[in-house]
Amino acid sequence: MGRLRHLCDLLLARGRTVVAAQEGVAAVEFALLAPILLLVYFGSVDLSQGIEADRKLAYVTNTLGDLAAQTTGEVSSADIAGLMGIADTVLRPFDPSRVSLRITVADVASDGSYSLHAPVERGGAASACSGTVTIPDPMRNLARGHSVIITEGCYAYKPVVGYVLDTDVPLYKRNFHLPRAENFAYAGGSSGSGGGGAGTGGGEPESPGGNTDDGGGNDDDGGNDDSRDDDDDRRGGGWCWWRCR
Repeated sequence: MGRLRHLCDLLLARGRTVVAAQEGVAAVEFALLAPILLLVYFGSVDLSQGIEADRKLAYVTNTLGDLAAQTTGEVSSADIAGLMGIADTVLRPFDPSRVSLRITVADVASDGSYSLHAPVERGGAASACSGTVTIPDPMRNLARGHSVIITEGCYAYKPVVGYVLDTDVPLYKRNFHLPRAENFAYAGGSSGSGGGGAGTGGGEPESPGGNTDDGGGNDDDGGNDDSRDDDDDRRGGGWCWWRCR
């Protein structure tokens, strides 16, 4: 009888020891959480690099458009093409061979219609991401009787890790600039025209509204740009560009 009771006490003691044991809990918890933590980490790396690539692309298109807008006199397509070399420096550390750039100059008539010169491209047509070149209504109203420099960039972002995003992500940016010099004249060839209404190019990204600064004096008076008192201020100031996206 005494031996049976001793055996029962021993089994109970062993049971309490097993229940109270905590040595393997941390390892089990880590094994359960590690896949989720790795997924979050790798995803955050790809996402942050993608955001940085998007910002770099926006900076490239804005810089190219701003440099083109500062040219004076008669400007040729070779002059525009020469500006695109800056993209290699601005895009670092991203691969410049994965970016496509397109700069198009449009002449806007006093009635709001416009004609497009032949675009200057690098790395393939940016139209693969953007579709047909069109000018939004606010920009055409601002540029009546003048030229518009349209800078587009398309970048195929390749995820660094590729664990969460396993395919290239297409990035697209577009900027509009007005030439700052009154004697700006583009000598490139013509490639098409647009009517007075909004453009309908296929695949064209939607342009956010309400982002145009008209300088407080941009009245739509039938397109007579001689009566626009803000013309000199609009061209001389640093805000003579208008970003669509």
